[in-house]
Amino acid sequence: MTNRNTAILAIRPQIESLAAENQAEQFQNQSLRPVLKLQNELILGIIKHQAIQRKINLDRMEIADKVLKIKQLLKTESLMKQKLIGLIIGYFTTEEFAFYLSNENEINKRILLLMEERILSQVGTV
Repeated sequence: MTNRNTAILAIRPQIESLAAENQAEQFQNQSLRPVLKLQNELILGIIKHQAIQRKINLDRMEIADKVLKIKQLLKTESLMKQKLIGLIIGYFTTEEFAFYLSNENEINKRILLLMEERILSQVGTV
């Protein structure tokens, strides 16, 4: 394993691994979830920044309205989605990146779904 791979794995938070039915699910549990947890503050920062750019004041919204606006941002802002995906894949090991490249569409969907769940579970702090 290269020094970069070792360093990346060393900084990831430990998450209890769930049983997986296939490779993509195993990748999600062993790679995506820890990286998403590691990058949580930056993910929330990108969402807040995008809201400011779109002149959306999340601080003054009720939680239900925040949820709708955040879902709308995640659905419509493709440049933001690409930034968020890049934020995650930058913390892949070389082996994980190779797997990502061979399963890019499915992994991108999983990244965005997990990210949305993570963001919405913290909507009170956004």
